[in-house]
Amino acid sequence: MTNKLEDEFQLSADEILHVIDRSPRCKQMVKGFVAEYHLERLFQGLKDSGKIVSFERLNRDGQPDFVVKSNKGSFRVECKMAMAKTRYADGDMKIDFQRTRNSPADPTSRFYKRGDFDIVAACLYNQTGKWEFKFIRTSNLLIDQKVGKDCLMKALRYPGGLPWVNSIESLILRKR
Repeated sequence: MTNKLEDEFQLSADEILHVIDRSPRCKQMVKGFVAEYHLERLFQGLKDSGKIVSFERLNRDGQPDFVVKSNKGSFRVECKMAMAKTRYADGDMKIDFQRTRNSPADPTSRFYKRGDFDIVAACLYNQTGKWEFKFIRTSNLLIDQKVGKDCLMKALRYPGGLPWVNSIESLILRKR
């Protein structure tokens, strides 16, 4: 029995995995989607345990990755990956934090703004080998002073002296 992708690509599952593995950019992109899947599983567990009301994976350009609803409100969540080999001189992890597409007409188009979502879920897999997340409210992130216009820095630091938390529950189960 073949998978839908095997039929579509006319390749075996092993061949598809080989294509992904031999292309670093493709593999990194797949890692991002795998991180989102692990985050989705975390949200499903919170929903199954009654800690959140619902969640939705949006999967649309220009939108955050998830909307999570708890009895304290609705929260937009963006999933980002720690960079594989890059750390700051003090050992802090570097998390790429810019949009993948830009508009030639707007030099700030690759920057996220504070109002784009409420929480960042940073997946540390590339640094730790574990599909684990650290969470922070967007309101706690730093503005790029060179750019202004409410543009957030294009790279985040973990821990970087910022109030990251180990569990998203502390951010979505209490009032903002």
